[in-house]
Amino acid sequence: MGYILFTIAHIPLVFLVLAGLSNRVIFQPVVRAVVDIFCIAHIGLHWLFHQNPLNQFDNRFSRLIIFGCGLAGLIDLVLLIA
Repeated sequence: MGYILFTIAHIPLVFLVLAGLSNRVIFQPVVRAVVDIFCIAHIGLHWLFHQNPLNQFDNRFSRLIIFGCGLAGLIDLVLLIA
């Protein structure tokens, strides 16, 4: 149950980051690229630790959010570079 609350707590953070990045005052390509790369690398970190017995984020709910964030980061990075 704790991991669900922990994961759900990240959802508003993602929206706040995206809202902050789309604000013209904070909107800087370098910041967007860093956040995008983190979202993509975050998938790799979870993959590296997916067999760790203490890992509680290896289920469909967590993977949906982790991979969704990574995919969004990849798409945004491609659009930023293009």
